Amino acid sequence: MISTDISNNSENTDVIDLLASTFKISREIINDDLHYQSIPEWDSLKHVELMGKIEETYGTKIKQEQVLQLTSVAAIKEFCRLVNVDDHADGKISYNQTLNMGAVSNTIHRGLNGVFYDNSSVASIDGNAGKLLYCGISIQELVEKSSYDEIIFLLLNRRLPLADELENLREQLQSYWVLPGKVVDIIKELKDSPPIEVLKISLSILGAESRENNKDFTLQNGIKLIVQVASIIAQYQAIRMNSVLMPTFQEFSHTGNFLIKLLGRVPSSEELRIFDRDMIVHAEHGSNASTFVARIVTGTESDIYSALTAAVAAFAGNLHGGALSAVMDMLQEIKEPENVKEYIAQRKLLGKPIYGFGHRVYRTEDPRARCLRSDAEKLSAIKQDFKWLRILETVVAEMQDYMSYGMNINVDFYACITYYLLGIPADMFVPVFVASRVTGWVAHIFEQAENNILIRPRLNYIGKLEHNYIPLVNR
Repeated sequence: MISTDISNNSENTDVIDLLASTFKISREIINDDLHYQSIPEWDSLKHVELMGKIEETYGTKIKQEQVLQLTSVAAIKEFCRLVNVDDHADGKISYNQTLNMGAVSNTIHRGLNGVFYDNSSVASIDGNAGKLLYCGISIQELVEKSSYDEIIFLLLNRRLPLADELENLREQLQSYWVLPGKVVDIIKELKDSPPIEVLKISLSILGAESRENNKDFTLQNGIKLIVQVASIIAQYQAIRMNSVLMPTFQEFSHTGNFLIKLLGRVPSSEELRIFDRDMIVHAEHGSNASTFVARIVTGTESDIYSALTAAVAAFAGNLHGGALSAVMDMLQEIKEPENVKEYIAQRKLLGKPIYGFGHRVYRTEDPRARCLRSDAEKLSAIKQDFKWLRILETVVAEMQDYMSYGMNINVDFYACITYYLLGIPADMFVPVFVASRVTGWVAHIFEQAENNILIRPRLNYIGKLEHNYIPLVNR
C-alpha cells in the first residue's frame, strides 16, 4: 500500500524536483494526490517526457504497460523507491509490482457506484445522514432563507451574492427571455411533439445559432442559457395552448417570470414562493446521471449547448428525472386513497417499481423531500384539494417495511403534486424540473472546463480471447 505521507527524505526530494522541473511548476503544489491530467501542465505529452526523465535519472526502463500505472505522485515515488532498493539495482521492476502501487485493478463497480472520478466544489451529498449542501450550505437553510436567483449566483460563483451583485444578476436574467426567431419557428413546427423532445431539438438549434461563442464558458453565457432553457419550455407551452407568451415583469424574480409564462397568468404570492422553493430544491444534486453526461461531453472539448442537450436526454429517462411524471401517473392510476393497498400489492406481485421511493445515494429520506412536503401540504390547503396528498400519505404507510431497509421517499414524491396543484400539465413536469437543474449543469460544465480531463473509464472484457476469424464459406 502506498503511503500518502510526503516525507523530506532524499528520495522523495529527488522525485519532487524531477516533477517540478518537468512540468515547470512550484514544488509546493506537488503532493501524493497530484495525478496525471489533474493539472494542465501534466498532459499526455508531459507524461511521456516525465517517463523518459525517470528512466534517465534512475537508470531503469519503464515498460509500456507501466506508463499507464505511473499516473500519480504516490505511484511514481514508490516506483523510484523500488529502483533504488538493492534487490532492484538493475532497474527491472515487474508489471505486477507496478500494479501493486495502487492505481488500477479489474474490480467492477457497476454503474460506477461509489466511484469518485474528480473533485468538485459545487455540491456535497451525505447519503447516510440524508444531507445535501450547495457550496457548503444546507438545502434546508437555502430553501427557507434564499431565492432561486441567489442559488444561480451561488452555484456559478461558489459564494452568495452581495446586494448589488444580486440586482445585477436579476437584470441579466430578465434580459435573455427573447429567443432567436429560428428557435421559435422550430417550436411552432413541433408543437404537437413531446415537450422534452422539443427542448432537446431547440437547444441544438440554439447552439447552431450561437456557434460563434458556444465554447465561451463565461458567467454571462451561462446565465443566458439558464434563462433560455426556461424560455424554450414556456414558449412551447404558450404555442401549443394557442396563446401569447406573457411579458417579462421587472418586479418578479426569474422563477416568478417563468411560472407566469408557464401558466399564462400571475399566480398568488404563496404560489410564487412555493414554486421558487421547488426550483431551489431541484437546482443541483452532484454527479447524477445527467450531470455526469454533461461533464463527459464537456471533457471532450465539445460546446456547452451539446453538453446541455446530452444532459437533457439523460435526464428524461424514468430512472432519472422522468420518474417525476411516473409518480403522477401512479397517483392517477390509484385514483383514491382506499385503492392504495391493492395497487401496491399488485405492483409488488408483478415486480414493478413504486415510483417516488428509493435513491441511488440516500439510505434515509431524501432531504429534498423533507423540504417539499410542507409545501405540498400548504398548496393542498390553498387549492382545497387534499386527495393527492392523502394518496401519498397512504402509500407511505403501505411502504413502511421497505422504508425501514433504506428504500425511502425521494424528491419526486411530493414534487409531482406541487407541480400538479400549481396547474402545470403532467407532460411538462420533466421540462420544468430541467429548468431548475440547468443551473447545476452549467456550474458543473464550467467546473469541468476550468480543469478539463477526458473522462474515459474502461469496460472489463469477458468475451472470447484469440478467437480466429472463420471465412464466410466455412461458417
